[in-house]
Amino acid sequence: MSITKAQISVLIQDLVGGGDQPVGSKYHTDNIAKVTELAVNELITLDYFRSRNEGSYNINGDFITAFPNNDYPDDITVQLDTRRNEHYSILPSSYASLPNDRGIRHVSEIQNQDEEFIKTPSGASSIYRNLEAGNAGGRTSYYVEAGRIYYRNVKIGLEKVLIKLIRAVEDIEPDEALPIPSSMELTLLEKVAEVMEISKEALQDKINDNNTK
Repeated sequence: MSITKAQISVLIQDLVGGGDQPVGSKYHTDNIAKVTELAVNELITLDYFRSRNEGSYNINGDFITAFPNNDYPDDITVQLDTRRNEHYSILPSSYASLPNDRGIRHVSEIQNQDEEFIKTPSGASSIYRNLEAGNAGGRTSYYVEAGRIYYRNVKIGLEKVLIKLIRAVEDIEPDEALPIPSSMELTLLEKVAEVMEISKEALQDKINDNNTK
């Protein structure tokens, strides 16, 4: 189980005297949570560009959440926008801001992950329609627009999809585990402590104290 925003807030506040701090204080829970969110986003961005420098679009799988799941069991249904005559699904969560909507990592039929849908740029459907790539060799394609995923070449009978994405950390509740690799937890704590002007030595001493209890 990964660390939570609430646990980070308690750790930081313990280091500066303990207990929740008053509104307006640098060490108020809301401020620590915001710094935590910025630090997690930085870790995601760094991991993404590390991968790009290696010639890949991969990212550490611990950043990724699949929907539906045990915590979010509702099916991601495929619906019809009758005004536009396009099939779509509502995104189950906001997602991390990465180039070209790379915060969305995978879309497919829920029981056929091998046939991943092809991502196309938003607003490019008229261009793709007139090119061979427009029908994607018969495969379903999608683009993202205003909290929805719109599909083209939808198979008859497609009712549910699987969506994997990097959740926007701002939407994660204080007591929810942050979707980060366990190997990065100390780095995250150090980044938060640095902004809060707490030394790495004091942070490490506190972690060691907690581990011996």
